[in-house]
Amino acid sequence: MTTLPLRVSNVADVLRTVQQAPREGMRHIVKALAKFVSRAPRKGERPEDVAIMFVDIVGSSRFSETLPPHKVMRILQSFHARMAALVAAHGGAIVSYNGDGLAAMFSARRSKVRAAANALNCALSMLSEIERWSAERASQGKPVIPIGIGIHLGGVVMGPIGIGRHVQRAMFGDSVNVAKRLESMTRTIGSPLVVSDAVVDAIKGDPAFGRPLLSGLQQQGPTEVRGRRSPVSIWILASAAAPVDARATPPSASSRA
Repeated sequence: MTTLPLRVSNVADVLRTVQQAPREGMRHIVKALAKFVSRAPRKGERPEDVAIMFVDIVGSSRFSETLPPHKVMRILQSFHARMAALVAAHGGAIVSYNGDGLAAMFSARRSKVRAAANALNCALSMLSEIERWSAERASQGKPVIPIGIGIHLGGVVMGPIGIGRHVQRAMFGDSVNVAKRLESMTRTIGSPLVVSDAVVDAIKGDPAFGRPLLSGLQQQGPTEVRGRRSPVSIWILASAAAPVDARATPPSASSRA
């Protein structure tokens, strides 16, 4: 059997591989193509520092189990609309929606202080809006919508992922994994908000602005993060802290489910 070349550096190599292997099957071709695609530079990829936020509904499987699908969909649509409005109002951008959660970023290209502060302020506004929405739902006999939020500040690479018409923008890097793990910690740590020391340190860079914004947080110190060798020093929500300099107006009642 002919040994196929697995080093593919350009389109010509791809075509030559296909021509040389009409009978050996697609396995070798797919392997060569995968290597070619993984090395190919993609438009829009760039390393940058950002504040990364993950938000997720806690215990969504409970109401998904008891409600019909169309009602679950309406709850998630209303949740996403509320959270997206607050992200935009605080200078952030939604990176992706994932079922009952979302990922957002706040660019630190101009200022790490502002990016971290915007992300934290947005998170506090989200908790305030969720508390208000849940109280309204409870008064109507509907299930409340508790959430968990994790925020980290660090370097990521932004770029496309997917094939053909299913390409979407995504964040890559250890900082993304840390932010996601912090959000997961909210289930066990007893706080709806977990923030990394990197976020707090950045906000401390502007004492006049940072001191009141950080007053509602409590330091927990180094904490083991699942799947990571080095611990991450974290802060949690110490009390019901109101947003400072919040630039968002919660969505109107007419937009509620």
